[in-house]
Amino acid sequence: MKKFATILFIFSALSLCSLILIIAQGCCKEKCHDISNPACENYDPCSGKMQTSANFVIEEYLCDWEGDEIWIESDTFSGNRMDSKIRFRALNDADSFIWEIGASKYYTKSVILNSFPENRHDKITLIAVNKHTNKNCFPADNGRDTSIHKIFTWPSESYYDVNLKKDIFNKPTPIKGIYKGHYTSKPNLEVIIGFYDSNLYCPSVDPNILSNGYLINIPQGYGKFDNCEYSVNSTFGHTPFGCVIAGNQTLVNSNSLNEQIRVRGLALMGKDRKSIQIQMSWFNLMKPEIKGSDKFNGIKIK
Repeated sequence: MKKFATILFIFSALSLCSLILIIAQGCCKEKCHDISNPACENYDPCSGKMQTSANFVIEEYLCDWEGDEIWIESDTFSGNRMDSKIRFRALNDADSFIWEIGASKYYTKSVILNSFPENRHDKITLIAVNKHTNKNCFPADNGRDTSIHKIFTWPSESYYDVNLKKDIFNKPTPIKGIYKGHYTSKPNLEVIIGFYDSNLYCPSVDPNILSNGYLINIPQGYGKFDNCEYSVNSTFGHTPFGCVIAGNQTLVNSNSLNEQIRVRGLALMGKDRKSIQIQMSWFNLMKPEIKGSDKFNGIKIK
């Protein structure tokens, strides 16, 4: 009898241990939450699938003298620069694409055109077509979708006045002007920066030649941009709402070459057409090991 009791005790203990182990394994087992995995409880067979879409973006090329390729998304473009390139790019794959741009049609996923008539709105249409659609996930997808956007090409910023014998800047692009804001390095110090134009002269060339641009406080404390072809107004470096910054700056109150720096950056206006963000870096021309970077955020005040 005693032997039987001992065996029963051992059996009960093993059973209890097994039960505890099973419960522990059940509690510790990781739940599966991958919607793309058929073995998971929240599996979604339509995850990652796309219905036919003709969504697209419009971008303008910014020529960067440092060699980088920069595209600025917008709906307003210069259109009259020497290197003007406007790209229309579908965001989704499809079996075929039909672009209707003016009187012309194109059939690739993206299209790059070099110019548009200035001071005019143009309609851009993209038709995306799929031969086989996923009816299980998208029962309403008929394999065809159309998107339409309008663009505006900014007019010439200036004209030559025969009587005054100089260029008159009567339609400057929106990015030009004066901004108030802060640099990331000194968030409590308010700074005024300027993308000047109209009546300023390039400090490194014949003063009788009207400058295309002049940058102040980019970076903070520096100005007198001494290479006009790189300035914000140049034919190579800007769009109506963005510009490349690449050139040499010196401290505002100094002409010493020891203070001269090489600046490189990108300025972009926000969709509100008032805010601006400038990301920049630089190094000392005489001592390249002395370098820095900063970011400016501001609002246009003039």
